[in-house]
Amino acid sequence: MAGEAHRDPAGEDRPAPGGVMALEFLFAGFAVFWAGIFVYLLMLQARLRNLQREIDRLEERLTESDAQRGAKRA
Repeated sequence: MAGEAHRDPAGEDRPAPGGVMALEFLFAGFAVFWAGIFVYLLMLQARLRNLQREIDRLEERLTESDAQRGAKRA
């Protein structure tokens, strides 16, 4: 298992084979995870920007509608 120590013929402890490879996979996993989070946040920001534009457009239409109703009453 990665991370365990094995004894070589001289009786010295040495890292288990594949330990470096396991760290590379761990790093790759973290890199993919953070890249995914970054892309998700960018997409979320774009959606929020679009929603804000839609809210602004609807508020503008509501203001125009209220102004037209006020002009008809006068």
